[in-house]
Amino acid sequence: MGEETNEVGFSHDEGKLVLIAGSEKRLDLDAREGATESDDESDEVSSGKSGEEESEEEIMPFSFLVDDANYEELAEKKRKAIVSHEDKKGPLKKQKGTEFLGASMDEIMEAMNYGSKRKSRKKKRKGRRKGSRRNVDPETTELLGEGTLCYATGDYERAIQLLSECIRRNPTHDAYHTLGLVHYAKGDKKRAICYYMLATLSVNRPKDTPLWKSLLSWFIDQGKTAAVNYYLPKAIAADPDDIMLKFLGASHYTELKEYEKAAKLYQQIHHLRPDDSEVCMAAAELYKQCGKVESSLVALESYLSHFPTGGDPRVILMLTSIYIENGEYCRALQLIKKIEDSPRSESSFNDLIMAKAGICYLHLGDLDNAQSLFGTLRIENMNGFTESIIEIADTFKKLDHHQSALHYYLMLESGLGSTSGNLNLKIAECYLSLEKWDEAIGCFYKALPLLENSVETRLTLASLLLERGRDEEAILVLSPPNSDFGLKTIFNNNSTPDEEWWNDMEVQLKLARIYRAKDMFQEFVNVFYPLVYRSFTSEASKVAAKKKKLPKRVLLERAKVLDDDQTDNLVQGFKPVANVDDRRKASRAKRVLLKRCSLKDEMKRKSLAAGMDVKSEDSDSDSESRVSLHKKKPPTPKLLKDAENHQLFVDLTKALASLGRYEEAFDVCKLTLSFASDILSDQRRDSIVNVGVQLACKVQDTKRGCKFLKPILLQHPYKMALWNYYYKALSKADSTISKNNKFLQRVRNQQKDCVPPIVIAGHQFGEISQYQVAAREYLEAYKLQPDCPIINLCVGTALINLAFDVRLKNKHECVLQGLAFLYNNLRLCGKKNDCRQEALYNIARAYQHVGLVTIAASYYEKVLTTPQKDCPIPRFLYDECQYAHRIEKPGGYCSLHREAAYNLHLIYKASGAFDLARQLLQDYCTV
Repeated sequence: MGEETNEVGFSHDEGKLVLIAGSEKRLDLDAREGATESDDESDEVSSGKSGEEESEEEIMPFSFLVDDANYEELAEKKRKAIVSHEDKKGPLKKQKGTEFLGASMDEIMEAMNYGSKRKSRKKKRKGRRKGSRRNVDPETTELLGEGTLCYATGDYERAIQLLSECIRRNPTHDAYHTLGLVHYAKGDKKRAICYYMLATLSVNRPKDTPLWKSLLSWFIDQGKTAAVNYYLPKAIAADPDDIMLKFLGASHYTELKEYEKAAKLYQQIHHLRPDDSEVCMAAAELYKQCGKVESSLVALESYLSHFPTGGDPRVILMLTSIYIENGEYCRALQLIKKIEDSPRSESSFNDLIMAKAGICYLHLGDLDNAQSLFGTLRIENMNGFTESIIEIADTFKKLDHHQSALHYYLMLESGLGSTSGNLNLKIAECYLSLEKWDEAIGCFYKALPLLENSVETRLTLASLLLERGRDEEAILVLSPPNSDFGLKTIFNNNSTPDEEWWNDMEVQLKLARIYRAKDMFQEFVNVFYPLVYRSFTSEASKVAAKKKKLPKRVLLERAKVLDDDQTDNLVQGFKPVANVDDRRKASRAKRVLLKRCSLKDEMKRKSLAAGMDVKSEDSDSDSESRVSLHKKKPPTPKLLKDAENHQLFVDLTKALASLGRYEEAFDVCKLTLSFASDILSDQRRDSIVNVGVQLACKVQDTKRGCKFLKPILLQHPYKMALWNYYYKALSKADSTISKNNKFLQRVRNQQKDCVPPIVIAGHQFGEISQYQVAAREYLEAYKLQPDCPIINLCVGTALINLAFDVRLKNKHECVLQGLAFLYNNLRLCGKKNDCRQEALYNIARAYQHVGLVTIAASYYEKVLTTPQKDCPIPRFLYDECQYAHRIEKPGGYCSLHREAAYNLHLIYKASGAFDLARQLLQDYCTV
């Protein structure tokens, strides 16, 4: 007995008494001493327990008071053994009784009592009667009495000793309660509250309200919301008739936004006060807030059932409004007719009721009755009847009776003035429906200063102005006050641009379309590019924020919800004050943390068993949550999901390029294709790809351009224009040959007959003076296209340059082979007179390079006598939206006369013919 009673659920640690809460079961310590009691007593204890069980969602925060499951099990076995023993004895007694001759004892007693008293058929229960008390140890009772006497006389220390010993022997409610009173008298409120709590959890829970209220007031003063949530229903259950306690609970739940619990308490108060209309309306309003309209109707109808002639007019109006909101117009009319004949002291109430009746008739299609009811309304006092007039006008407007709605709206405007932006907006909408455009525009302008942040109002007004041909006014309506749509607000971390109306996506889209339609490209870029930038960057940050696994710090932060308000609390283990979703997340995070911890311990054991080093605890960082995002297609931004905006993206890339903002234009092309390549139409996708290809060689970091072009070249390996742009970007990049050779070799392996990668490889080797390898690459291309002039030119120049290698033995043969390819180029270009001058110049330059200046001079003279037409300069796709003045080049920009004359004058000068050299410069090289 002593060992069992030593396990009391509290401890004195540094002067502080701490309870460890957790389980809903109670410790039935008295039952341990009463194991020999009858079956009836155990049934009573168990029935008392079931009457105090809580709901599934409620958590009993006391793990130190637990029922003795072994005792219950033993008691159940004992009852079964007694029943089975009696069943076995029954037949034996009967058998034995049949051996006697004559009447049995029962028959004799029945004959003696015949006629005197009728025998009851109800089975007599065994055991003690209900209400009888078990035998308590006299010493324990004496200790309790002495402790109470010491408390009354002020000997608190002696009282604490006696009551503690009493609790050790038999922990009862009276002992805990008296000990709490002793500590409260000493000024130790925390210990007093602790013992009060133990008193509430003794064998039979007490129903004395002061104890529960003292606990509740203590936790309310301490601000322990979780404990208040636990003790509030207990206190209410102890004293169901305490209305002030219910009011306290209702206000408490309302502050926590648990409207359903608050409404239930108000409804309980309403049952106690059926004539209190304020309570009924509060319950109905809270039920509406939590979405339970039927419960709200039940509360209001139950109030009116106590008042056959009416009741509070506000309740009637509220119930009628709910009927109308639910579309139950006939029920609303029945309620109005029921109270129509009842006398009313306030005429304004009758007007409000008639307004509701007219609205019901409107919805039912009876326009005549509605108009007759509205005509009887006395609306001289506009301030008290404003809401009803607005409701009447809104109903007319909803049912497309715009002229009648306009009548009531104008009535309100004349009474209240133009101080309501929503009223002006509704009047403008009525004018729009009646096709009175100018009046509608005037009302929109009146509403605009009052509804400055209303995006929908500005968009509607701008659309109306555009339809009337007033484009400049529409631009002013949609433009910000400072006319700044740039990226300053984006990069300014201190500002909150999303809160301003001019940073709304719909406003900027509308204004961008206006600028694009008027070919105002600079303004179009200033408006639309910040919107695109913000859309792309926000989506990229969302993608980067997605993790495969939540990091440990996030899990710990979520799990804190379960421990909030517990560390400095007297009682721990209360249900946390949080919504259901947060509690679920916290529980899930706690489970994940425990699972990770167990996995880590298991890995440590395996590592130690294998003789491997174990990582430190700090290694559990966010590295496990990093996910490679380049392999995953990012989600499409909201701006790109609408197909109407796709053409704006195409126009934006062209406008940015035409303004010389190549970096921004290239970024828009690249991001648009990465985000929305699968939802763009083929024509628009090709337009963006073409602009991006042309910009790949114009950006500063041409490595980005090469990276952009590579997947496109793999899809279209035979497009010469793409290879030209790729080589142009490649020639500007500082990349090594090996990196590009991997890509070129990949294309050559996939497409054996593709000439451009072979020629580009030859160009790269020629740039580093490896002419032998370059000539080999060019000859490979010559095998595939022997009649291509450019390939013959490349082979000839490579062989002539190779002839100057000191290690080459057959130099003359190499020069002759190079000249043969150059003459072949001349033969192929001779078929086209447009390229003959260039072929002659290449031969002359080759002769001059090898030192045959006489032959070179003759070919230079042929170049000077050969005319050349100017070829058109290639234009980029974005040049079609170029609004600036282009600089036209003078004629003859394709002619090689100047270059040939200069080289020829060098030959004349070297041979001593200074006059001829001077004459050539004057004729061809003078500006």
